[in-house]
Amino acid sequence: MSGGSRFDVAVVGSGFGGAILARALAAAGRRVLVLERQRHPRFALGESATPLAAIALERLAERPGLADLAGLAAAGRWRRELPGLRHGVKRGFTFYGHRPGEPFDPGADNARRLLVAASPDGEVADSHWLRADLDAWLAARAREAGAELWEGAEVTAVEVDDGTERGGVGLGGRRDGEPFAAAADFLIDASGPGGLARLLGVAARPDPPPDTALLFAHCAACAAARRARL
Repeated sequence: MSGGSRFDVAVVGSGFGGAILARALAAAGRRVLVLERQRHPRFALGESATPLAAIALERLAERPGLADLAGLAAAGRWRRELPGLRHGVKRGFTFYGHRPGEPFDPGADNARRLLVAASPDGEVADSHWLRADLDAWLAARAREAGAELWEGAEVTAVEVDDGTERGGVGLGGRRDGEPFAAAADFLIDASGPGGLARLLGVAARPDPPPDTALLFAHCAACAAARRARL
């Protein structure tokens, strides 16, 4: 693999983590390439903020060029500072332990219930993120900071260059059906599970117990019940 543009850092994936990191690096003066297989806005799972995520956002907002990330850390602040970015208020949430094949008993199984957050009001509450909107906004902010964003770009080959003084990595793939090539001093994989690991030959790490999965579904009965209470 040869040719193509050269960057300081290439970030594969422009979701929540990849877009913020690319923006921070670009704001620090690095030449950054972001490769995104899809196009924004695109569907993504992982819409629930947590108290730890809010703390991380507030700390990131202290860095030069990232001040507006503080607006994502609380629902009331988000409503005032980022009114055009859709979200929902999340006053609290709980995890419940479940034994396959056994019904959950709220009385007997209280020890397997973990309350993660319970906010006193909507001002300081966490937020439900509409990831299609949020990721598109974060990617746009990374581009405004100076990162180069290539959407519709699927990486199909990665070569680690250990044979030259500069080193780095070469990336190849197809962008909107056309081949592309790029090189970078550093490569950051923000593509999520099953991303670049297969191209780099990195063995998948078995998940520690409990085994988990992310499920997206719509419960018509639950939605009807919520509307009835409004």
